[in-house]
Amino acid sequence: MFRGSLWTVGASVAARLVGALGTFVLTWFLDPKVAGEVGVAVVLVMTANQISTLGFGQYLAARPQAGSDVAFHVTLWHIGMGLLALGVVTLFRGPLAVPFGAEGISRYVPGMALAMFIARVGFVPNSLLLRDLRFRPVALIRSLSELVYGVTSVALAATGWGGMSIVIANVLQSSFRTVLFILLADRRAWLTPSRLSPEKSRDLFGFSLPLWLGAVAHFASIKWDNLLVAGFYGPARAAVYNYAYNLGEMPATAMSDLPDVLTPSYSRMTPGERGVALVRSLTLIGMPTFPLAIGLGAVAPSLIHALFRPQWHGIAPLLTVLCLLSALRPLFAVTDSFLQAQGHPRLTMVLDMMNTTLILSSIGISGRVGLPWACGGVIASLVVTFVVTLALIQRKCGIPLRRTLTAAARPLLPCIPMAAVAVGARLGLAALGWSQPGLALGASVTVGAAAYVAGAFLFIPDLAHECVVVFKNAGARRKGRVATPA
Repeated sequence: MFRGSLWTVGASVAARLVGALGTFVLTWFLDPKVAGEVGVAVVLVMTANQISTLGFGQYLAARPQAGSDVAFHVTLWHIGMGLLALGVVTLFRGPLAVPFGAEGISRYVPGMALAMFIARVGFVPNSLLLRDLRFRPVALIRSLSELVYGVTSVALAATGWGGMSIVIANVLQSSFRTVLFILLADRRAWLTPSRLSPEKSRDLFGFSLPLWLGAVAHFASIKWDNLLVAGFYGPARAAVYNYAYNLGEMPATAMSDLPDVLTPSYSRMTPGERGVALVRSLTLIGMPTFPLAIGLGAVAPSLIHALFRPQWHGIAPLLTVLCLLSALRPLFAVTDSFLQAQGHPRLTMVLDMMNTTLILSSIGISGRVGLPWACGGVIASLVVTFVVTLALIQRKCGIPLRRTLTAAARPLLPCIPMAAVAVGARLGLAALGWSQPGLALGASVTVGAAAYVAGAFLFIPDLAHECVVVFKNAGARRKGRVATPA
């Protein structure tokens, strides 16, 4: 499971770095208003796509022995429902733009709908590759597709394509992924014609419906806030918020494919093994993500002022809060995968719906006061949902709340001196009159990283040594040499 995670996460990190660079470069060619209009169009199309996407991927992952007739059913339902939903949002794109003050989105919706439909065609072969534990090729394809998007969007924006550069890049990215997934997967496993069976369809929808409701709720919790902000402040401010959100979530997006590894891996464990794996996963996942997330918030003012144009500097105070997204999102990936493997998909659905209600309600209330308050509401909602999730795991599975909370919180300890030292370096340089953002950024990152490593071996030495051993084992296992903990 860990080796699969290394491939998935490692390849994703490289892709996200390319994507982050592309996102930064795009801000030099796009005004916030244009970026905001494209963002609203993307969310509307993605909403239609998500609403018409049931939990088919999890259905295939949970049934490794399912035949080609099952995959064929999934293919027909997935493509057919997507065609209907994407057609509707394209047809009504004009009226949908009015509440957000973003009438310019009409030109972007058809291209984004095409990109989403192409991606749907590659969904089943992608799911079959994951079901067969072929994490390496899937991770590489996804990473290369991010490179395709980053290079294409920047090149088109630089030559004057404006917001359409993002749309065209999405179409090319989806096409690249889909073609490679189709070439790699066994086409007989999902394209062999089969008579539609009411029994198989009922089983498919019966399994997928709770996952679908949870997935829609989860999607709403991470995307519909953009629509609320656009409704409150207009597309330009929504673009600033969206960039802050995406940057704050960037370390976590490197872990966004983690459920693809965890769900099939947990499914092959006994219930007792899953409990042990859950606790270890909550701890180990925080070791790389917590310092990245909190460190990003500590250097946010220097980072934004060093890299972005003045009209985008409003990102900095929002990023200082939203950086905590990357500390929390991977923890949810672990708990959701665990609950699905334990046979509690309806519980994940209820939790996602609760989280969505909390986030949208908090933005609806605090967003009227100001954007930083809206960001704080998002983080507070996630913290409450995570604690409730662990409490329900205790009730359903018997794993003590104190044990899981402690496992998740321990990696935070060395982040405290790291953040203090990083902020202190920036303020100290400013007091000396050396206020250049680039200099402050470099100094904060350097001393912060050193403080984290020292703090890890001082405050949580067992976890620091265990991480070293786990990474050594991941590389040495192929050579037959496995390290043992000290």
